[in-house]
Amino acid sequence: MLYFSTHQYPYYPGTGSVQEIGRGAGQGYTVNVPLRTGPGDAEYLKIFQKILKPVALEFKPDIVMLSAGFDIYFKDPLGGCRSPRRASDVSRGFSWTSQMPAAGDGLSSPSRGVITLRA
Repeated sequence: MLYFSTHQYPYYPGTGSVQEIGRGAGQGYTVNVPLRTGPGDAEYLKIFQKILKPVALEFKPDIVMLSAGFDIYFKDPLGGCRSPRRASDVSRGFSWTSQMPAAGDGLSSPSRGVITLRA
């Protein structure tokens, strides 16, 4: 399993420094991207393209599960972030996951998709 997290640090979730990379057999399979207050759509898109995408493509997961909290939502009173203003912005950020190669076969997997709940 590969775990990838973007979060406001050190507040959410209270752990998740860049030095926390997993333990034992899972060492190296935790990727934390701690953020200060204020990132918006452009910053998240850059993180997904420059960090998450290459890591995920190298890992070649059989399945992708996404847990998206609402602390990045610009109206969240605690999150301190400026993203996203529309649910479609989140979908655009993760849309590349549907084009990821299936594990081991190098073929795209059109059955993979992203479900976005509207805030």
